[in-house]
Amino acid sequence: MSRKLLSIAALGAVLALGACGDDDNGPNGETLSAQEQTALLQALSNEAVFAPGVAVAISPLLSEAQVGSMGDFATVGSQLKLTLVNGSTTTTTVFTSVTGWAGLDVGAKTVDSAITVASIAEGQGTFPSTVSADLESGDGFASYFDGTDTFVGESGEFNMTSSSFGATEDCPNVQVGNGLTSCRIAFGTMSGNFDFAASNGSDDYTRGNTSFSVPAVQLSITVDVTQE
Repeated sequence: MSRKLLSIAALGAVLALGACGDDDNGPNGETLSAQEQTALLQALSNEAVFAPGVAVAISPLLSEAQVGSMGDFATVGSQLKLTLVNGSTTTTTVFTSVTGWAGLDVGAKTVDSAITVASIAEGQGTFPSTVSADLESGDGFASYFDGTDTFVGESGEFNMTSSSFGATEDCPNVQVGNGLTSCRIAFGTMSGNFDFAASNGSDDYTRGNTSFSVPAVQLSITVDVTQE
């Protein structure tokens, strides 16, 4: 199944998960309002910062868990297991990602800068406890937004060296329906490191080795995309 279809299914799940509550904790204990959540997701989506499927994992994290930090970035970690059912065919993909941002402007729905790096494991049915992804081989995705341009990773490594999550439970305040047949969530932490070289088509950007240890969400959803 194409990554375009994966992205479409994930977008539909984002809309379904939009009913999560807004009692959330931001960096340094600050509160992210529902408006700030919406502005952040739109800003990151507009600048093509997300890897396919990442938004659906970040949305409930902003609603239910703390946001950590990675240098100057407010940062979240996520693992999304997205299962698509299309008639008799079932396809599962696991996304593991770290996404950070700085300078969120709620009114303008923009950020001063943002970064994401992810592994994309198609056909994997379980969450990995560690990840080692080679971006050049297509096992992962990276991007950096400098306030003007988005640089897409062309080579580098993404490593999740350790992770720990609590018990899995039904997603809070999420109605199953409209194609979403199952939603389970757990919270924990992810640690690791990454580096990458990226380009915007005319200029290059190099990200040196960067370590992270951040709060994270683990989300497992099943979406029925069978055409009637």
